Amino acid sequence: MRLQAASPVNLNVGGATVYSLMQWHHVVATVSGTIGKVYLDGNLDGTGDVGNVPPNALDIFIGRAHPANGGGVIEWFNGIIDDIRIYDRALSDLEIQQLYSLSVMPPSLQMQEDGANLILTWPLSAQNFSLQTTTHLAAPNSWTTLTNVPAIVNLQNTVTNPVSDGARFYRLKQ
Repeated sequence: MRLQAASPVNLNVGGATVYSLMQWHHVVATVSGTIGKVYLDGNLDGTGDVGNVPPNALDIFIGRAHPANGGGVIEWFNGIIDDIRIYDRALSDLEIQQLYSLSVMPPSLQMQEDGANLILTWPLSAQNFSLQTTTHLAAPNSWTTLTNVPAIVNLQNTVTNPVSDGARFYRLKQ
């Protein structure tokens, strides 16, 4: 992630983290005075001087490099961009962390019956989640963590269990 301001010279603020591909990320860039900051997943990831950025009517480029960069070659972001917000002030660290915590969705658990087996899949990006099972939803302490090591199939964690008699419930627990 990079924040670039046009002043007499181009000033950049780059993030320090090498972000993971095929995973959703929350990215925020702020400018307050001459200081630009870049946040990744709720955490400050880079800061630097962007010079004086006065109010102006210049175009904003989100998801692509400015056409004047790279000898006229336009570079596009290869991914999905969602929920773009532009504020008239720089958000505080706390506000950015709150926005990030609101946007983190729990991973979805998918189930498919295949003969005598039940195939359970969830996103590979769902780190720090364990697969749990119970036969009694009314008993809150009845959940047990499955010890099956997930296989990775099509960028999904995948566990295969035999179909059992009676009701069995599954969940992902962080």
